[in-house]
Amino acid sequence: MDPISGTQPVGDTAAPAPADIRRHTVAAAMDFVRAVTVPPGCALAATGSLARAEMTPYSDIDVMLIRPENFPRSASGDQQLAAVGYALWDGPWRVDHSVRTPAEAVAVTIEDATAGFALLDLVHISGDKALTAATRTAVLAAWRRHCAKHFQQVTDTAIARWARSGSLVTMTRPDIKHGRGGLRDHEFLRALSLANLCDTPDLSGQRRLLLDVRTLLHVATRRSREILDPEFAVDIARQLGYADRYELAAAIAQAGRDIDKAVAQGLLTARSLLPRGSVFSGKRRQRLDVGVVDAGGYVTITDKIPAEAKNSRARDVDPDI
Repeated sequence: MDPISGTQPVGDTAAPAPADIRRHTVAAAMDFVRAVTVPPGCALAATGSLARAEMTPYSDIDVMLIRPENFPRSASGDQQLAAVGYALWDGPWRVDHSVRTPAEAVAVTIEDATAGFALLDLVHISGDKALTAATRTAVLAAWRRHCAKHFQQVTDTAIARWARSGSLVTMTRPDIKHGRGGLRDHEFLRALSLANLCDTPDLSGQRRLLLDVRTLLHVATRRSREILDPEFAVDIARQLGYADRYELAAAIAQAGRDIDKAVAQGLLTARSLLPRGSVFSGKRRQRLDVGVVDAGGYVTITDKIPAEAKNSRARDVDPDI
């Protein structure tokens, strides 16, 4: 089924559907982490792609071991916490594992926007369910306060990412995850919505298309790769039922355009709710970064990008390698 229109294209029926690949991967990952013994009073929670049920076979397992503020910091207590890490690292998965109290999770949320996005998706796995719920409540409250007070800082993180990764609409080798209009932008929009600064339109079809492309890209390259090269796009287009890679590129560009428009509108709405005097106040067109401008609160990409900046984006070498 076409992820946006809902129609059923003729694809490669022999290959497993991308959604099935993610579903089976998430189920296997959850079985693995649920088998890990959690110290009494603590909780194990999923973040990132595991929490969103979007893992591919080459994704990391993102988990956080939450310990209560009064957890004993003794040799015995430290050994219990370390045992969780050993059990996770000894498994067949790549694991991104952290140990934090609720207060430490809150601190990470306001210090690192990217890590904060992951914690907004906190999902309980095992242990003290109330501790996970309390941590998520505290993280959400901290995120709302942080966005209201430091909106410029939050937005600057996205602007820097756009300048690094380009746009899904214009790049011949789009960065499906980090590019403007990509998966990270959809998560950025949701984060603004969770901060009560805007509403999130239904972009489930657009996200599903990008997830399907990313899943098949990971399978084809056998690693966590985000940049869609033409040589991989040929087979991915066939698997998703598109006539050729150009038709797939057009669908990706349209999905990126839809997400980009929603983010721009979300930023405009958020600005209207913020006190006057912020970086986005006023009607003057202001340059925020290379190719990124604020036109009366509407943060957008301009076509007038210096030639040297355009050349710097040429991807002769994948920076993720």
